Amino acid sequence: MQQGACLRSRRLLSSYVPAHGKPRTLELQLLQELLAKSKKVVVLTGAGISTESGIPDYRSEGVGLYARANHRPIQHMDFMTSAAVIELHGSSEEVRCMQPGCAAPPIDRDTFQSILSKLNPIYQDLVFQYINTQHENKFNNDHTNEDRMRPDADMFLSPELEQAFDVAVCPYCGHAMYKPNIVFFGDSVPTPKIYDAVKQSDAMLILGSSLHVFSGYRFARRAAEWKVPLAIVNIGPTRADPIATLKLDAKCSTVLTHLIPPTNM
Repeated sequence: MQQGACLRSRRLLSSYVPAHGKPRTLELQLLQELLAKSKKVVVLTGAGISTESGIPDYRSEGVGLYARANHRPIQHMDFMTSAAVIELHGSSEEVRCMQPGCAAPPIDRDTFQSILSKLNPIYQDLVFQYINTQHENKFNNDHTNEDRMRPDADMFLSPELEQAFDVAVCPYCGHAMYKPNIVFFGDSVPTPKIYDAVKQSDAMLILGSSLHVFSGYRFARRAAEWKVPLAIVNIGPTRADPIATLKLDAKCSTVLTHLIPPTNM
């Protein structure tokens, strides 16, 4: 039973990976040598880095999201005005105001967590209650659906409590929410910051991106203009193939496995 489920899971995950071949030994060796002599490497990853985990990319022929369904990603404006974006704050060291042009400086995660705790004291009480009773396995509060936390450490809460959650707003503009200080799908890329990183780097590595969108391609093009070695790992052609120092047409996992030496656990 377990073996059959495992095989089905593998087939499902592989169904999102485009047809591909194996990288040549010489290509792997050249990439290893390039990265070994580079102290600073800028890495740009695209949707193709996640296809082996069962997350389809957008444009791959036959298996990409656009080829398999009429579904399109949520519009950026809808995403940024949804309070659910706060769920993502825990994955970032900093959060910042979502209002474009707001002068508010980013704040660190601990400060933001303190703000949320003060706005929502009942949640902190629930966490303390859980911790204090965990060893007795008796956390049976009416506000929770189960007496345990989820694998990501979130608690099961009732819809009423979720809806009552008070989301913090930026004190500078007075109305916009905070978001992780990272670039989401549809966000503006901090061009000067990335240009500076590329210029100061010894190499640029692109993983799982066709660079079809100019926001990514322009950084590869700038690397070539500044004579920064450019290596690309992607299944299928990319927009930057003509200017790349090295191109490997292969799965990201296959190439990265060769780059990372095995460790003895």
